[in-house]
Amino acid sequence: MSNEVLRTMFLYLGLTEFGALIVWLGVGLYMAYTEMDEMLARLKNCPAIMNRASLKRAGPAGRLFLMGSVVGVIAWPAMYIRDGGASIEDINNFPRRLRRKLVVWYRAGAVLLGGLLLLWSVGQYMGWVK
Repeated sequence: MSNEVLRTMFLYLGLTEFGALIVWLGVGLYMAYTEMDEMLARLKNCPAIMNRASLKRAGPAGRLFLMGSVVGVIAWPAMYIRDGGASIEDINNFPRRLRRKLVVWYRAGAVLLGGLLLLWSVGQYMGWVK
């Protein structure tokens, strides 16, 4: 393959990756606006979440930060239970459907970010990214 074809493929991969990250962010905002009340109601005995509950009124960035905190408590409960930031009962009673959505959303973001970093590294190596 010629260098020009590879550069074009690199461009399309980068645009696709960036577009996927925008969609991921949109899905996160949708979940933060539609399901935040249920998340907060289910984790009402978790100080790590309730201390940040006021971020719900801080706009889109605040809601995403609060949802990230919920993902942290749900995905890694041992760390929060150990220091008293989470309630075992609240975590066990958290709906499985919502837990799965949050964890899949988080993992998809990690994969997309990793892909973007990999793409950037390849671009740096090839001299296409300055």
